[in-house]
Amino acid sequence: MWHTSDDACVPVENAILLASALRGSAVPFALHVFQHGRHGLGLAEESSEVRAWTQLCAGWLGEIGFTK
Repeated sequence: MWHTSDDACVPVENAILLASALRGSAVPFALHVFQHGRHGLGLAEESSEVRAWTQLCAGWLGEIGFTK
């Protein structure tokens, strides 16, 4: 999952709380917090920093054996 630290609609703490709950339940996860980006970026094609999330996600899915 990913979030931006300056999201004006949803506090970044929500993502941190979710990550903590997943960890507490032994559910695999990855969390990336990017410095800037508005809420609802989707694929984040307009943000050079945040657009990296798709490759980060693909790499993580491969690491956990979800993709080959």
